[in-house]
Amino acid sequence: MADKLLFILTYVKQNPIQEVQGQLFGMSQSNANKWIHLLHPVLNRALADQELLPARTADDLATMLAMPPTKLLLPRPFFHDGTERPIQRPKDPEDQQEYYSGKKKCHTIKNLLVITETCHICFLSATYEGRTHDKCIADLAAIRCHPAVVSIKIRDSRDSSWPV
Repeated sequence: MADKLLFILTYVKQNPIQEVQGQLFGMSQSNANKWIHLLHPVLNRALADQELLPARTADDLATMLAMPPTKLLLPRPFFHDGTERPIQRPKDPEDQQEYYSGKKKCHTIKNLLVITETCHICFLSATYEGRTHDKCIADLAAIRCHPAVVSIKIRDSRDSSWPV
């Protein structure tokens, strides 16, 4: 059981191609594919049973934030920021432009997260192309208007707009 949990958590966290996932756990790509499709719904159900899945819509987030802190069992305040993950370079030139992130200098996909001080993920937006600005995603998700959600800018040493 622990091996299966490690298998699916590794896949979700690292997002390797299935060939690599199979090599890490001593199986073929086709068996890795089967196990991923079998275990991913199990993981989601287990998280849902414990009410640990993040909200996926602004309405769900508003409902979650309206709960008393004792029922929510999460510390406040809530923060939001974007996260980018590298992807393989698309073959189509138009897709290359859409997925290219000038900030990361590679092709990415991005999501917007709302988290607590302890890094519990309360909201996960839809996935967007790397070129999309975090503010645009926040506006599309309609989460910026809630008073409990604080917009923050974490200092990035590569970001030239911050004084050193």
